[in-house]
Amino acid sequence: MLNLSSTFFILCAGLLIIQSGDFNGYGYRDLNLTIEEAYGVFHYSKIIAGPKNLLTYIILIILLLALTNLNIVKTSAAKISGIEKNSYFYSLLFWFLLTCIYSNNSYRLPIFIILFLSLYKIPYKKLHVMLLPFIFLIPTPIIAYSYIQIIYHIIFGLSFFLITAILLKFVINEIQEFTQKKIATKKLKLVHKN
Repeated sequence: MLNLSSTFFILCAGLLIIQSGDFNGYGYRDLNLTIEEAYGVFHYSKIIAGPKNLLTYIILIILLLALTNLNIVKTSAAKISGIEKNSYFYSLLFWFLLTCIYSNNSYRLPIFIILFLSLYKIPYKKLHVMLLPFIFLIPTPIIAYSYIQIIYHIIFGLSFFLITAILLKFVINEIQEFTQKKIATKKLKLVHKN
């Protein structure tokens, strides 16, 4: 994992250095988006479809919900259940999921670093592989339209959608478990009444 982490760190630092003189150049003026804008379903719908993106947004939301049925997503979500969670964890989790619905700037993501570190503690390498590109590519501004930007959006986007699907699946599992406990408690009360 150290090798993978180092690779993403070097990639991120290298891209920042390569593009450092480009912030006032052609790339920044040509973009409709700010250079910090980095994640969110609405963000990706704008990248794919431009300003007329409502249908794309709906399709991406459906895709996100469909991703919750992947085995790797289900397994990762189940492993989250095994870690110690507190009200701060749940606050960050729901806050993150809400920010994922729209489009947000990358400078907001460090707020969720405790959430990401909690996920990284889970001993599941496939989850780490999905999480690392998301964490290390967060601060990478890609301002020029080039193959690097396409690669960045694919890697970061795939990581974003998988991590969001995992967290969404965890919430769905928690809601189902809570509902089942409530139903079981009500049935037990009815049995004791009769």
